[in-house]
Amino acid sequence: MSATWQSLPLLFKTSVVSNLDLKSRRSLLFCSKQDKELVDKCPVVLQSLEIGMTHESRARIIIRETNGTRIDVENQDMFSIIQILQLPYLKTKELIILCPGSEIQQMRNLITEISSLINAKKLVKLRTKQFYWRCFPDEADEFIEFLKLLNENELEIIHNDMNNFSSDQMTEVGGMKQWMNAKEIWLGNGEVSSVDQFLHVHNCNVYFSKLKVEDIWKMILSFQSRNLPIGSSFDLFTENPPKLDDVFKMYNVVPNHQPIIPDDIGIIGRHTQRFKTGSDDKMLVVRNTELGIRGNVLKKD
Repeated sequence: MSATWQSLPLLFKTSVVSNLDLKSRRSLLFCSKQDKELVDKCPVVLQSLEIGMTHESRARIIIRETNGTRIDVENQDMFSIIQILQLPYLKTKELIILCPGSEIQQMRNLITEISSLINAKKLVKLRTKQFYWRCFPDEADEFIEFLKLLNENELEIIHNDMNNFSSDQMTEVGGMKQWMNAKEIWLGNGEVSSVDQFLHVHNCNVYFSKLKVEDIWKMILSFQSRNLPIGSSFDLFTENPPKLDDVFKMYNVVPNHQPIIPDDIGIIGRHTQRFKTGSDDKMLVVRNTELGIRGNVLKKD
């Protein structure tokens, strides 16, 4: 007697359905009650989910599945967005949110709706490893509220090159578990005033309203004291930044110029300093850039 789909072991069927694309899953929903229940229990994993607010309370949704399939639909309403977010055990590698300033109220409405569903236990916090925020206006209020909707145990990368942050906003966001658990943070337009909220990360790229010598030294010490993986880095930049010489003078560090990039040799002001780390096979290389200070954890020569 040949086996049928219904007679196959549940574990096997679960494995098969978990690897189906969205179109195939949808087709299976209409096969039988048992198949629908099976689909509803199997996690959905996407390479990326992009939600872009367009006009008149409409949105464009772009989905990239792990098998390379791309789904691009325009003129979607909020209900369509929520339907996707409510896919069973949804997990994305990248979550990308876009919104022009003219549609920011639409974004606020979406945040309110998602928050209400989470509070009513009709939706779990959004599970993504990488969060990209590309929304106007410059103020960071909506970004902070959306960040609260993300699962703090999944998030690894926060990328926001759009918003400025006040001191109060940085204090608020810096105390959130989503922020504290992230390993990489980019605030390319942040205009932040302190490095304190970035001392836990492995990688950061941050624009400061004013970069202080004390903040540079704090970041150097933070990278020195942790056994960070090779490739970890910080890039702190601003207009008219201090130089490493200023740091050395304040903290009595003996300058020792050891360029690792040939173009830096003989360039006035382009200082490179190597620091020891907690690992014998790694070093922290800190150098001046045109706009600030950059540090990289590298393998020792």
